[in-house]
Amino acid sequence: MEFEKATDLEFINAGLDILANKGELLICIRHAYAAGDKNFKIIRAKTDFLELLKKGREKDSVILFFEFQYIIHGLSDKNLIQELRKKWNKKSDTPWLGIWELNDFRHDWFYIDTWDELENEIADRLGHKLSIIVEPDWTSEHGTINAYIPDNDGHVRPGVY
Repeated sequence: MEFEKATDLEFINAGLDILANKGELLICIRHAYAAGDKNFKIIRAKTDFLELLKKGREKDSVILFFEFQYIIHGLSDKNLIQELRKKWNKKSDTPWLGIWELNDFRHDWFYIDTWDELENEIADRLGHKLSIIVEPDWTSEHGTINAYIPDNDGHVRPGVY
């Protein structure tokens, strides 16, 4: 079975097309042999997307989302917390993810289970860019494109995720 390479032009162009059409691209990177470790990133620049693929680790699974839904986006401050509180009170059972957009293309993400956890997370990083999104279905074949960072020899051999 041949797996798609994240370095193939077709995959790269698919990501660049989403970025060009939407102005941003949500990516999930699953790390092989890392006990289920994954990272979510929101990309807004072509150079960041290409750099992410260039720096990927062998066997990383790279998932591109065609779309995702914001709950809120902005600098973490008292106003954002107040706006979030209003939205939290209307929250459905749909899980939320928080994605911190830190300097030097570093991202941090977290699941949101309770209001107290969310409030504490924000309090620890006031002044940073934060995106809260509806957790996307990263297993969906209809809303995503998936590929793998190839091994040094250019072949894709997925690992255990």
